Amino acid sequence: MRTHARGSLSRRAIPLLAVAMSLLVALAGCSREQDDPNTGSATMSITLPDGSQILEVRYTISGNGITPITGRVNVSGAGSTVSFIVSGIPAGQNYLVELNAVSTDGSVTCTGRANFNIVAGQVTRVTVLLQCTGGHTGAVQVNGVWCPELVSYAVSPLAVAVGGVIDVAATAADIDSTDDATPTFRWTATAGTFANATSATTQYTCATAGLQTLTVTVGATSPTVDVAGCGESQTITVNCVPLSCGNGHLDPGEQCDPPNGSSCDTNCLQVPICGNNMVETPAGPYLPEQCDPPNGVTCDSACQNIAIVCGNGVVQPGEDCDPPNGTTCDAMCHTMQGARCGDGTINQPSEECEPPNTPAGNFTRACDAACRLTGATLCAACEATKCDAFFGDPTAWGCSHLTGAPRTRCEELLDCIRTTHCARATNDAQVCYCGTAADLACLTGAANGACKARYEAAAGTTDPGTIAGLFTDPSSPIGLADNEITCDADPSAPDCRNVCPL
Repeated sequence: MRTHARGSLSRRAIPLLAVAMSLLVALAGCSREQDDPNTGSATMSITLPDGSQILEVRYTISGNGITPITGRVNVSGAGSTVSFIVSGIPAGQNYLVELNAVSTDGSVTCTGRANFNIVAGQVTRVTVLLQCTGGHTGAVQVNGVWCPELVSYAVSPLAVAVGGVIDVAATAADIDSTDDATPTFRWTATAGTFANATSATTQYTCATAGLQTLTVTVGATSPTVDVAGCGESQTITVNCVPLSCGNGHLDPGEQCDPPNGSSCDTNCLQVPICGNNMVETPAGPYLPEQCDPPNGVTCDSACQNIAIVCGNGVVQPGEDCDPPNGTTCDAMCHTMQGARCGDGTINQPSEECEPPNTPAGNFTRACDAACRLTGATLCAACEATKCDAFFGDPTAWGCSHLTGAPRTRCEELLDCIRTTHCARATNDAQVCYCGTAADLACLTGAANGACKARYEAAAGTTDPGTIAGLFTDPSSPIGLADNEITCDADPSAPDCRNVCPL
């Protein structure tokens, strides 16, 4: 779209008054007016030409639903400049400032306006020009003219024998009906003629065999404005079929010959046959095929693609069912099933794990096909081979020889040591209780280790001396957990450190 403007200058124009306008947004908290972080301020200074007899400038700020802010600035003093600040302007887009000034004798009027944005906490600067008219000056009046737009066109048929006629039509929209610009139409072709090349609706006659390009251009005419620059065009390809269709020879412009009433029409143009297992895209008036053969799932009876949409009543690739019904078919067209092993959720009494057939991990047991835990963890299997021999007493390591609450507290302590990795640097669990405290400080209450709370829970006391005494006691949850960490850290064969990482 283009806009064209022209105007006339009746008398000499006096110089413009240049106005430098700065919108300064105050920081929140700087003053009572600026407590709202979503508002800003505007400040302005105007330098007037030498010898001007304008004594005051009036301003109005409006937009974004605010009550217009008005005021005036006295510039009567020698060397005066105009400056003012307006606070409390909400942050927003496209505010409008308007300036007005009148000379003392009323012969000169100056106006100017500009749009600006307010951003909280930032500074926006806007330049406003004041146009002064009156006295021995003149003004320029500019009238904008909108070019018409091409809205639609129609061409039928798209193929006809040489000498045949094709109907063509176009419509245009005049955006501004108040101006004096009127839409015009112009039809051209690479070959052939139009009954009326400047009419919105006319006929094109094929004169030369082959594909021809028709062009419609919408322009404008005006008795007062130069609208030569207006012009929007569209092109359409048509097929002028040679008169030799039917002679059994494939002549220029023909796709087949002779016509057979099925795959070759009377203009010797190929007709796509939906269902022949060939995706045909012939030039001419026929709709190209997108798929072939039709199957009712992804390809319809016209050999056009069927979009995969859940809810169209057709079970398409990626769907289990269609349409959704909320009972057996969900909103994504997937089959809805009840709780079962393998649905990713432990939601039945018979389930202990998910998903099924998951192998054992370092600290997790295998999950069998029935979603039941089986066997030992990789770490426990290694420890069972090593730690009994290491300590010489099967009951001296690990939490498995305890029951009830003592076993729970032992396992919680062991889990804390392993998940916080507090024993990794020293291969000794003592640091998990003492932390950065030295031995004596640890024994006198300065312990700050990552698992201090778990040690206290396992011991049933917060007394550091009692806790320290249980570090090597194989009958306590603390001693059993610490012994297991010691076994895991030992490098002798079998080495469990890879499957029992600290």
